[in-house]
Amino acid sequence: MQGRMYQVTGTIGPQRHRQPSPPPAAAAAAKRSVRAASVSDVTPLQRRQQQRPAVAEAPLPTLLDGISPRTYTAAEVFQCHEESLFYSQTLEKLLPTVARREAQRAGPGPSAEAARGAAAAGGGETCGGGSKRPIEVLKVVEFGTGDGTPVIRALAKTSFDGVIHGFELNPTSADLAHKQADSAGLSGRYQVHTGCFYKGTSEPASPAAGARCIISNPPYLPAPDDDILMPELFGGQDGAGLTRDLLSLGFPYAILLVASYSNPASVLRHAAAAGYRVVDYLVTPLSFGTYSSQPKVRQWISEMRARGEAFYSGNTYLLSGVLFEKTDLPPLRADGNHRNHGTNGNGHGTNGHSGNGRAAGSLTVYHNAEGSDPVDGQQADDIAPTLLALLTAL
Repeated sequence: MQGRMYQVTGTIGPQRHRQPSPPPAAAAAAKRSVRAASVSDVTPLQRRQQQRPAVAEAPLPTLLDGISPRTYTAAEVFQCHEESLFYSQTLEKLLPTVARREAQRAGPGPSAEAARGAAAAGGGETCGGGSKRPIEVLKVVEFGTGDGTPVIRALAKTSFDGVIHGFELNPTSADLAHKQADSAGLSGRYQVHTGCFYKGTSEPASPAAGARCIISNPPYLPAPDDDILMPELFGGQDGAGLTRDLLSLGFPYAILLVASYSNPASVLRHAAAAGYRVVDYLVTPLSFGTYSSQPKVRQWISEMRARGEAFYSGNTYLLSGVLFEKTDLPPLRADGNHRNHGTNGNGHGTNGHSGNGRAAGSLTVYHNAEGSDPVDGQQADDIAPTLLALLTAL
């Protein structure tokens, strides 16, 4: 994830350590495969997936329970630079998209800056006729903050004006995140809480109550069991168990990282069954790292590949940052006033890491759902088939 300690259902673990970027030949092959993918590619693939036994899609929560907590020291914060940068870029691009879509659904209203000020003063905004209308700041919750680097980096590069509540069980890691946010002058926009994510997001009195979006880079390492080099990175036998659990929580929006070797078709099936569609994504190639290259794990991933559950080429797999949106949300409303709401200033149409990444940044594909304004009443298309085609292209 992001060179940080990491919460896994009551457990904190260090990050995945990555090897160097994909070799030029493999990266070029990934780029060609990604560019060649289209919606038409996914139909035969879906038929093949439907013919295979489906992996059981866990109800809320399974992997989120029953793991003994373990506290790590600051010295045990492992670095995962490439994945951290990609997670940061995903948030930089997709958080403003969530804010914009919420604004288009709500219609004209006060700015978030005014909302934060009014909320701090304990008041509301006076409307015509002297009445006060409720002012709400867009709330986002993060499952596992670690040291907070990706969120802090993303907030520094975008005008996203909501508030992110990060939850971290490990006090050492949470303290690092809090200090970094404070040093960056972002403690008002990124509030780090030491404690249980589920308690912190479900209690009515919690400052995170009523959050509209969940963000996370969950553990996605597949293995036959958690007896691996870094058990905290275990994402279930197909690597997608915790991701499915997070989607089962039912937030209106979810921004999650999904790996091509961790049964991506199962994640998208589960998302659809939970009432989500995919409205935007980024995809980038990464190299297998220390933990995914452990012989036991690599052999398991190879067996998953034979079953059509894992996709990679040589030492390269694809990692995606995906924006899921509930299908029962109100339709979008065209509103020119929100055209640049929360944009990052460097354009959504770029396919690179905007200068903030080394991990095959020039190969990153950004779908860019915000490239054009919606028509009144228009609902977003579900682009899950296109994403599936990309993630299974290797």
